Amino acid sequence: GLAEGVRITSLSVPSVALEGDEVRLRCDYEESTEGGSRLYSLKWYKDGQEFYRYVPGAAADLLAQENPCDIFTEHGVYGVNLACYMSNTREVVLTGITRATSGDYKCEVIGDYPDFRKEDRTANLQVFGEHLVTPHVTGIQESYHAMELVALNCSSGNTQYTPEIHWTINGRPIHKGVGTDSYQQVLEHSSGPSGSSSVSELTFLAHNDLFRGGIIAVICEARLGQHHRQAGPYTLRTAEALWPQEYYYNAG
Repeated sequence: GLAEGVRITSLSVPSVALEGDEVRLRCDYEESTEGGSRLYSLKWYKDGQEFYRYVPGAAADLLAQENPCDIFTEHGVYGVNLACYMSNTREVVLTGITRATSGDYKCEVIGDYPDFRKEDRTANLQVFGEHLVTPHVTGIQESYHAMELVALNCSSGNTQYTPEIHWTINGRPIHKGVGTDSYQQVLEHSSGPSGSSSVSELTFLAHNDLFRGGIIAVICEARLGQHHRQAGPYTLRTAEALWPQEYYYNAG
């Protein structure tokens, strides 16, 4: 078949981030093994404005220079703080990001002579200024009997965005929207004057084998992107066991 030239194989742009984060944008491409079609140039754009360019031919002429950042062409774009020394031919790094860093990021590759075939992909990044808040769990009773129904609600305290909510029981992840082994999690989103919020409901039966040392360890965790997590650990105790304070009280 005919050679397709240089093409983008994947584009990785985080969908959300927080102010002050370091963000990595990655654009993987492959060069054709047929017809000798190589990369002519790779460029990055924010909202249509170019801020990074790599041209292999020009790079080869500049390899002997002391400053490796001279290999790349940088353009001042509002909201983009490019970490040149941390960037390379497939990945660019933005540091100290702000709300102004939000936008559409496009990677463009152009093949070399004779076709100069061009391909691009775009993804959106949204930056928030509100830190991730530890979620709050309600519905916990003082104690539980074996096979009693446990019904808990976990809500996020964030208003600018709705983080993902994840549950674990005794270290076991519970997948949202799935009911297995008597576990079920339902996730709801709502919007109001103060912004958006998310609430996750977890229901399960308190089987005897779930109580370890008289307690069930439950964690509700809020997540934003790959790097931000806040967890609220809670313990559910069995009504059949006497706790140390009860022993102390009964001992008189």
